[in-house]
Amino acid sequence: MAKQTQESKIAKTVLWVNTIFKGKVTFCGSFGLKINGKIDREVHDIDCITDKDWYAIPPHKYIPKKFSSKDDFYQVMAIGNSAKFYVHGVLIKCFKLVSPQGITIDVMYRPDGVHSSEHEFEGVKIKVERPESAIEVKHFYLENFQNMQGCTGQSYEKHKQDLIHMKAF
Repeated sequence: MAKQTQESKIAKTVLWVNTIFKGKVTFCGSFGLKINGKIDREVHDIDCITDKDWYAIPPHKYIPKKFSSKDDFYQVMAIGNSAKFYVHGVLIKCFKLVSPQGITIDVMYRPDGVHSSEHEFEGVKIKVERPESAIEVKHFYLENFQNMQGCTGQSYEKHKQDLIHMKAF
């Protein structure tokens, strides 16, 4: 079997995420910026936003199709660290998933949603955050880096380089 490229793993992961969240997800972060033509580098993980609070929803009502039971869904939700934080006064709840391709996905619940546009990706319509919003979040990250748990200097540099590349630094 041929080894999958990173680009192929990312593509399969995006389609997987879109399916399990029934299209009610907006892709953001570096993947979103790449889809919008703002950066041209390899993407290593996926960030996405949903306006559905997966922490608060009764599991028997909204379990994504790909999970066969309540236990399977919560086991997947428990991978990695769950976190709650504020961006410009808006509470964000975040949890990590890992796709069957081994790609890490940061799923963020944002009650006010996010500005997005629709794009065709691998023959499927997906929602992608508008680049202005992603750039604003990267600036917020850099400004608040010292106060954020789990953030590394490598991550700081990646965001800084993205902003420099986009002439937004």
